[in-house]
Amino acid sequence: MTEFEVSGFLASFFDEAKERLISINRRLVLLESGHIDEEALTRLKRDAHTIKGSAQMLGVQDVCDVSHLFEEAMEFVVEHTPAHSQSMIQFLYDLHDLLARRVQHADTETHIEVAPLAERYRNLRNEYSQQQEAVALSDVPDVSPKQQRKKKKSRVSRNLIAAVMGTIESSIAANRPSVQAEPLPSQVDEPIAQQTVEKEIDFRPDLKQLESDSTLQEDSSGNFLRVDQTRLNRLSNQIIEFSSGRYRGSSMVEQLEQVQSEFKLLKQKLFSNESVKPERMSDNAKLQVEFDQALRNMQHFQDTFRMFQKRSSAMQGGLRDQVFDLMLKPMSTLFSIFPSAVRNISQPYDKKVQLLVSGENVEMDQLAAQALSESLIHLINNAVAHGIEKPDARRKANKPEEGQLTISAKQKGTEICIEVIDDGAGIDINCIRDKAIEKGLISESEASEMDSSEILELIFHSGFSTALTTDSVAGRGTGLNVVMETMRELTGSVHVQSQPGKGCKFILTLPVSLTVQKAVSFNIGNKHFGLLSQFIHQVLPLNEQEIKKGHGPFSQGYLKFQGHRVPVIDLHLALGGDEATDSNTQTSVLIVEHIEGFLGIVVDDVFNEREIIVREIDPYLKYYHPVGLMGNAIVEDGSVLLLIEPHGLKEMWRTAPDAEISSYPLAMSDSFNNQHLLLVDDSSIALEIEKNMFESLGFKVDTAVGGKDALDKLALHNYALLVTDLEMPGINGLDLIREVRSSQGNDAGIPIMVMSYRSSDNDQADAIDAGANTYLIKRQLKNNEDLVVRLNDLLGINT
Repeated sequence: MTEFEVSGFLASFFDEAKERLISINRRLVLLESGHIDEEALTRLKRDAHTIKGSAQMLGVQDVCDVSHLFEEAMEFVVEHTPAHSQSMIQFLYDLHDLLARRVQHADTETHIEVAPLAERYRNLRNEYSQQQEAVALSDVPDVSPKQQRKKKKSRVSRNLIAAVMGTIESSIAANRPSVQAEPLPSQVDEPIAQQTVEKEIDFRPDLKQLESDSTLQEDSSGNFLRVDQTRLNRLSNQIIEFSSGRYRGSSMVEQLEQVQSEFKLLKQKLFSNESVKPERMSDNAKLQVEFDQALRNMQHFQDTFRMFQKRSSAMQGGLRDQVFDLMLKPMSTLFSIFPSAVRNISQPYDKKVQLLVSGENVEMDQLAAQALSESLIHLINNAVAHGIEKPDARRKANKPEEGQLTISAKQKGTEICIEVIDDGAGIDINCIRDKAIEKGLISESEASEMDSSEILELIFHSGFSTALTTDSVAGRGTGLNVVMETMRELTGSVHVQSQPGKGCKFILTLPVSLTVQKAVSFNIGNKHFGLLSQFIHQVLPLNEQEIKKGHGPFSQGYLKFQGHRVPVIDLHLALGGDEATDSNTQTSVLIVEHIEGFLGIVVDDVFNEREIIVREIDPYLKYYHPVGLMGNAIVEDGSVLLLIEPHGLKEMWRTAPDAEISSYPLAMSDSFNNQHLLLVDDSSIALEIEKNMFESLGFKVDTAVGGKDALDKLALHNYALLVTDLEMPGINGLDLIREVRSSQGNDAGIPIMVMSYRSSDNDQADAIDAGANTYLIKRQLKNNEDLVVRLNDLLGINT
């Protein structure tokens, strides 16, 4: 008889163990908080026991022994209250983490050392027993053995005493005269006129309510096959290419209809009475019959082709959706890392935090889930480090000592909505405003015009933080910027709701499928663009809007919409048009959502919504990190549709110079004739405005999109002046300056002017230390001749 071979079952065991450990982790949180019910407790025990039994059968002894320890410790915690077993709960989490790391590497030769864990478990039990004995001895009165014996003989059931006392108290209460209790000060009803009608945001939602609101996914069979992810991705890409053919099929049907129409016109011309000679009437009659038969055959082929195209399109769409479903994974896999993360973050801050998780069965694209994990960890860090207060502060604020952090996921149609909610101190708008002014992100005049939602957007800016000190968790100003950048990559959006002293809520919305989405296409000048439908709030005719002028990001114009100031962006000049758009009946403004506000984009010829397959930006374009461009799609006629996104456009417009070309007189431009200048920025809007500004002064201007492009052009040409922005993706302005100054070429000594919207003294000092010759603030260029003076100094021109 051959020996039983278990190696083929090990891979399946480790896959199953991963899923069961995820389930265990979720229920450990409920066990610790004391909110676990009988069903969840039974599932917790069953998962642990199944892992132990399967490991023992397959000879994975270290996993078996650790699972046995887990069962023992779990039974201990179940028998005692969580408040009396915190050390044992921590032991459970440590065992879970060890098992989770172990099952990730099925072929590893390093196994878990069980002996130290067993010793730790015995010590924890002994410590608890000693504490209980000490408490029992301290509660026993000092009596003689004889008295103890008498007391033992006269022992009465505590339940009976409680029942008797309850009956006595009830009878006393029944005979006691009724007295109207005075209401506490906090219970006094406010006058109706003073009561608020604004709906409060619930920053401590109930888990059962969240689970009832969550959309249930279709149950799977529970039988899974192991599939290599590379092969699955390759299959997905091939299906995308295959299914995109159905768009071209519908276009072919339209072309066939056009050909048929042309044949009918040709028939009318050939067989009209004017063109047919009498002697050839009989021949033409036969030819006309043949022509009609050809048209009928064409009509039959057209009908058959249309039916085939519809059937093929439906099958391709169904096949595509089935393959995309294979790319989905439940949120439980993503959420499984959060309980230990919350514990690890809260302990150094001496904070008590309860984590509630809902919507683990909601499914989303697994690539998106992997990309989203870092952002959610940043939001958890932010909630614990900045939001939730320490127990003393919470008691003073009449809050429970234990803060609540809630992470929930819901599916709404074709979108996934993830909420990260904490019941902490909320976001201080005044603190955000002061920090932004201090860092030079906005000026005081801009701050005075900005509402709370506009101020709130600044927290997503790179390098922005209100923390006074920097530690391993918070204070570096990168977390929320990472969240924003991730949501841009995932074609999603982020919204913030906050109330001082109540809490804060971050709402992340992204599509279930990142590949197949709906978009609205439009023209800007003679170029074709698209915008995902989820971003578009409304389309308004431009000629009916009142465009006003403001400061900073509103210097190019804004309109009022639903109580918000909406900056209006006209991309015609930036995209190579001859002039800005006139307000005519064919021009529209797309009102698109952006964080807590809106953005207005001036467009021409808005077309109907269509389903598209989103593709990545061409590698050549991606090399230059184009701001405001998120991808492209192939439409029915085979042309490329460039997809733009609101956040990048808002950043381009916000960082554009506040300058008017007419303020720089051409009479002064003779001094700069034939001077070759390289202008570097990542914003196409800023590049166009600055290019026109320098050309009006007589310069010959080359433009570079970002630091990489600038270094390439510096290697090919000799320039009299380099003008660069500071904040750019990839090689930023400071890195570009250092690279130029450290080079061995002719450009090492080139005069460098920094032109940035950042106005802080630190930014200016950093630029000068890196090697820049002068520093100008974009918002201060309007009607300012200081630019001409500085250019003369840099180029050694006497005025």
